[in-house]
Amino acid sequence: AAAHLPRVDAIGGSSAGVIVDNRIKVASLFRSVPREKFNPHVRDLFLRLQTAWGGVPFEVANDGEVTALAGSMSIGGNAVLGIALGSSQAAGYVDGDGRITSWINELAFAPVDYRPGAPADEWSGDAGCGVQYFSQQAVGRLLAPAGIVCEIRFAPVADKLDDGRATALFRIVQEALANVVRHAGARQVVLSLEQAGEGLRLQIADDGCGFDPAAVDRRQHFGLLGIAERCGGLGGRVTVDSAPAAGTRIVVELAP
Repeated sequence: AAAHLPRVDAIGGSSAGVIVDNRIKVASLFRSVPREKFNPHVRDLFLRLQTAWGGVPFEVANDGEVTALAGSMSIGGNAVLGIALGSSQAAGYVDGDGRITSWINELAFAPVDYRPGAPADEWSGDAGCGVQYFSQQAVGRLLAPAGIVCEIRFAPVADKLDDGRATALFRIVQEALANVVRHAGARQVVLSLEQAGEGLRLQIADDGCGFDPAAVDRRQHFGLLGIAERCGGLGGRVTVDSAPAAGTRIVVELAP
């Protein structure tokens, strides 16, 4: 994005988790990072990015806080609670004076399901916590109730996947399945991951209503935009093949 701007005066962003003074205290996004590596490599990640950009003003807020602010601006009022249901589950609050507070942030591990067999979070170990139901992680659990059959065809390509690639592909699948549940009206989804030459190819295909890709503004279609950005961050490319009443096929290709 910076390449298309005359200059960068400030950088702002949001993330799930508890972030204090741009330092990451806890965040489910980094669940796969071992404890001994978290402090030296993750905690001050945003501060290092600020230094890399020459010390420009740099501010990171919680996803929930940004959601609350967006809601406040949209309705033109204050005292708004915002809940973000994305890669995690987060909350924020705009007080009566229009200020963002940091009273509440990470709701991912608040219990919502007290059944003995409630699913356990793979990171915290807590059973029945909100992130298992109110985030992209819950999409797979919604497929069967939505009447969608999911067929998985994954080749043994673990040696081609480092943590960064594995996480990005996981998020791409989450977003693609969320789109299927929300928009496609599909009855079947096929997920496949295979080696393609020296690289990898991920495909998500559904038999839903389809759409005309040329008529979609990806800047407004955040699902496709997110998939394209994650793929581009890995130096790969994404292709969307779809047509009205003909289903949709998303192909992600990663170089070695």
